[in-house]
Amino acid sequence: MTANVRKFIDIRKGQQVYVVPKGDSFVVIPLGGEIDSELQKLMGDIKFDRAARRKAEAFLLKQAK
Repeated sequence: MTANVRKFIDIRKGQQVYVVPKGDSFVVIPLGGEIDSELQKLMGDIKFDRAARRKAEAFLLKQAK
């Protein structure tokens, strides 16, 4: 992300974020230092196996085009 975007959404360079597709845009959620627990709070009890992860990645790539 560019410096202007990072400043606007208050994240630092290299900070990990959670990106959620929403229609023709994305929602960017900054994550704190404890990434696993932050993702657990955001996703609840959803579990990803390799097949589900591949399907999600393909969906996101398709949405990004």
